[in-house]
Amino acid sequence: MALIVLTSVSGSPGVTTTSVGLALTWRRATLLVDADPAAHQAVLAGYLAGQVATAKGLQRVAEAHRDRRPLLEVVSDETVPLTAADHECAVQDDSPGGPIADRGPGRRLLPGFARPANAGLFGPVWPELADALMRLEGAGIDVIVDVGRMERQGLPQPLVDRADLVLLVTHSNLRSLAPARTYAGLLREQSRLAGGELNLGVVVVGDQLPYGRREISRLLELPVVSVLPVDAAAAAVFSDGAPRPRRFDRSPLVRGLHHAVDDLTGQIRRRRSRLGLEDEVGPPMPSTISAQDRSAVPLMTNAWLRSTVDGGNVDGGNHG
Repeated sequence: MALIVLTSVSGSPGVTTTSVGLALTWRRATLLVDADPAAHQAVLAGYLAGQVATAKGLQRVAEAHRDRRPLLEVVSDETVPLTAADHECAVQDDSPGGPIADRGPGRRLLPGFARPANAGLFGPVWPELADALMRLEGAGIDVIVDVGRMERQGLPQPLVDRADLVLLVTHSNLRSLAPARTYAGLLREQSRLAGGELNLGVVVVGDQLPYGRREISRLLELPVVSVLPVDAAAAAVFSDGAPRPRRFDRSPLVRGLHHAVDDLTGQIRRRRSRLGLEDEVGPPMPSTISAQDRSAVPLMTNAWLRSTVDGGNVDGGNHG
């Protein structure tokens, strides 16, 4: 299992672009959670280009928590397809013929807050929701949480406590690194509260522009887990749903995302090994598989997830 939290501090370093890109290139079925407290709905309005009209999202999760409903099934009900192939799978799942067979890793989105005020009232929900996200490992689903820009009070502590990795996304210029240094200290303090080994790292967008990963690691006192190139044309696909440029699958950003997946899964495996935990990140896949090939694989459906939960396999380590 992997529960990965991504955040940033300033300067639009591309945390949502990185989150969407990782969700589309990850090795296993993936749930992307838009938990930005600013309620920008950046994935629905950006990568999905407003083509998915939905009232689903974290507000309904909060209502379910208030009504004391189990959040694991609620999370399933509140997700939407992240790709066109996933949407086709969901439509077939609701057809009279019943759910189609799961044909590979799927990718879904749990939309974010409708208003910033909703995020301010979400604090009591986080412990149970974080536990529900962790339990998805039994269904072979990894979770990527985009918490947007970090606020002065830090990140939701239950997410920090339960995450395999908490990643600070930053550019390598001074304007980004100056505030990152301050917030990196806050993250270290939050991670220490969780006990055990620190689960923090940095993803640098634009290495050597002008500072390199070693300088950044020393400055922030955090390991640089991976680096991504500055690639505006490819980034626009993930951030704004722009048409794919020519040779998109071989673009620097897509190739960088494949390397980042390897870097992150390796970091999680090493940490889990040191903690004496079972490796739940999933088997490696050839890095030559393109982002387009991965996102074209139909998604696990809500009914499939519910049947997994109802069948009692969520805690049984079924990673099929």
